[in-house]
Formats: sequence, C-alpha cells, structure tokens
Amino acid sequence: MKLSIRNPTVVFFGLTCLTSIYAQGLGETSDPSEAEPSFDEQARNKIQAFKQRYKDKASTLAVPEENEWAAPGEDIIVRKSAWDKFATDLTTDPPNNPMWYLLRASHLLRYFSRDAEAMAHGIWQNTKNVKWLDFRDEYFEIISPLMTEFTWEQPDPKKSGNYFQAKHRTPTAPPGLMDRAGIFDSSFSPDPWNSTLPNGSPNPYTRDTFALKVAVSKLFQPKPEEYDGQPVVFINDSRFDLLWTTVKQVYDRLEPFTKKLAEAVNKEKWKLGDPGGSATKKLDMRPRQTREFQREKEGYESYYEKFWEEFDAYDEQQDPSKSLQSHWVFGLLMGHKLKYPNTTNVFVAYGILVTTVYHSVLALMMDMLADIALKANILARKSLVSIDPLWALPKDPDFEVDVSTLEKYPEWTEGVYMTWWYPIPEALFPAVKPIFQKQREERQKQYDRWKQERQAKSKALDKSNS
Repeated sequence: MKLSIRNPTVVFFGLTCLTSIYAQGLGETSDPSEAEPSFDEQARNKIQAFKQRYKDKASTLAVPEENEWAAPGEDIIVRKSAWDKFATDLTTDPPNNPMWYLLRASHLLRYFSRDAEAMAHGIWQNTKNVKWLDFRDEYFEIISPLMTEFTWEQPDPKKSGNYFQAKHRTPTAPPGLMDRAGIFDSSFSPDPWNSTLPNGSPNPYTRDTFALKVAVSKLFQPKPEEYDGQPVVFINDSRFDLLWTTVKQVYDRLEPFTKKLAEAVNKEKWKLGDPGGSATKKLDMRPRQTREFQREKEGYESYYEKFWEEFDAYDEQQDPSKSLQSHWVFGLLMGHKLKYPNTTNVFVAYGILVTTVYHSVLALMMDMLADIALKANILARKSLVSIDPLWALPKDPDFEVDVSTLEKYPEWTEGVYMTWWYPIPEALFPAVKPIFQKQREERQKQYDRWKQERQAKSKALDKSNS
C-alpha cells in the first residue's frame, strides 16, 4: 500500500527509511561515538546527505533490484525524456494504442447506456409494467460511479439555442469519473477525422490525439520541474488506480444484475405471433471467449475485431451521440408497440444491451487498463527517487494484480484476468477457429447488405424530397 500524504507522520517516517536505504547504498557512514541526534535531525541529515550524493551520481545511478526497492511515496520522479516517450506511446497511432481503445470503450459505455435507458423506458410505456423502470433505475445506479449522464433532453423553446443537453437520470449521485470534467471525461464526441485535409494535404493530426493527451495528463498528473539541474517530471498514479478499481467495482455490481435481468427475460411467456417469437426469447449469458485474438501478437486493431459484432451499431462513421437515440432502438420499440410480426424481441434486445456492457464493454476496459498499467509500471522502474514496485497497480486488497500476470496480456473474463484459453481448451481452438471466421464473414456480408440497402433508401428519400 502507498503512504498517504494525509498522514504526515507516516510520510516523514517513510521518507526517513527511504533516504536511509539510498544513503546506505551510496556509501553513507556514521560515527557511533557521537551523541545520537534527535529524530528530526536524523531525518534532516539523511535527506540532505542523500540529495548531495544523488546529485553527484544521478547520471549513473542504476535502478535497484526488486528486493532493494524502497517504500513507496505519493509521487515518483522520472526523467522528462522517459515521461515523454511514455506519453507519446499512449497518445499516437490509435490502432495500436490501449489508451485509445479505453477511450473508445468509455464512449461505448455511454452509447449503450443511453439506448438501454430509451429501451427500458419504451418497454414500460408499451407494457405498463413498472419492473422495467426498476431495471432502468438499478442499472443507472450501478454505473453511476463511472457516469451519470445517460440521455438527452429536448431544448427549451423559451431559451436561446437549439441543441440537446445531457440529462442526469441520477441527480442525487455525485458526478462520475467519465462525466464532464471527470478524471476520464468521455462526455464529448469523438474527434472528426479524415486522412486528408480539405486542401488535399495529409492530415498531421491522428484521430482523437487531443483527447488522448488530455486523458494521459488527467490520469497521471505530470508536473514538470527541474531537479538538480535536470528536467524531470513528477507523476502520480492515484487517479489511474481510482479509475481501474472503479471499473472493476461496477463490473462486480453488474454481475448479479445481469443474472436477475436474464432470469426475468427468459421467464417471459410468449404467445404465437408475438413480436420476436419464441425462437429469440432466450438471453445468451455465455461468457466471452478468451485468447481468440492475442493482442500481443496480432495487435490491438485485430484484437478489437472480436468485439465488432456487438459494437457494430456504434462503430459507424455517424456519431450516435448526435442523435436523440439510436434509430434501431426507436424502430424496435415502435415495431413492438404495433406488433409487427418480424420485429426483434424487444425484451431480449434490452437484455443484450446490458449484458454486452457487462461481458464486453467493461471487459475491454479492464484489458486496456491492464496494458496501460504494465507500461506505467515499467516507467516507474525508471524513477529517480522513490521506486515503487506496486506503482500503477491496484491498491485495493481485494483486487490484487501482479506484473507477471500483466506481462501475459490477460483478458478479463468472469471477474478475473485470464491468461489461458476459455471456455474452449487451447488444444481444440485451432479446429473451431475457422468455423468462427466463416460465421464472421457471413455476418459481415449480411451487415454490409443491410447498410447498402439503408444508404440506398436514404438517397432515394433525399432525392424525392429535393
């Protein structure tokens, strides 16, 4: 556990131990015949001696071995060049950048939550069964530590401006970590991006570059300074730890909720001719398949493909946040209300929204947080002063993650970081992987056909209105 700056006595004692260890490592000696100075004088002298010796040897001081690591402090100090490389790696080349996929997953959490609200509310309007309002409110309460902005309210015609504003469904909850001004703010829309500028020249700015820079800065709070004539950066992992443990806590709380929701959906009685029919009434609660794509070998872009079937409605060029709600949600609710025979089962669809957040969106966040933590922990080993072997790792005693696990690029499944094939054994996976690939290709063709038909209808409608 880290020492807290809220307890100055503990911090002072920790600094004394820390400087004593380093001073001994740099050759400090003491004369036992002298009268023992006071506790304060000992600490002051050791700090001063450490600074002087460190100033002489800063350029050649090697990182201590793990068994020599000193007690952690609140901040670590790294050379500016090391920080710049760490920050650059997390803010450029989005297709190969875990921070970008973490940011993308936080956008998806917002989009799924807005649609889950719209669908639960619509089901209640269609059925007049208040349990769907209870499901809606319980889901909001569970994810409120991450975000409390879920939907959009119509603009007030009496006020200037004509735009939708975020509406807080949980007004009593404090702002979430991903709300406006939060430590991982995702309330803004993704950056518009094109490979070329309007004049035809290449676009020098990669997608979401600015948002990524803000995210890295907020999470690690870098403070550039000059230490003994050298440019250094003070960085802190408390916010990163808070984000990681909060995502995990939301995941833990969502597990019993999804099971309760699945039980309610799968107990529904269906009559012949009901929208959705009996063939689609069951909510699939199987866990995700791990190690299907290995991001350390195939890269993040390939790894993200394992989720695209669940995320494709939100991965189009048009940003869903600009609409009141996704068009497919509105169409599904209207089809259920009017009892169209070929409409997808609306109850199962709502369950899919929530379980996708549980099985995929939050799981993707946990995977990316683990990868960022590994990079941050490697950076911490280059600290110039207080080297902390637990830096950037969870401080919650009920959520322990070690570096050896992170180095295997684990996948978050069923509440743990898995580094093995699950649920299909590794020996059998090569045989079933081609089947999965063929299924993906068929679904992709269906999706492309649907998209082309929708674009054609949209163009025809535009032409008729012109």
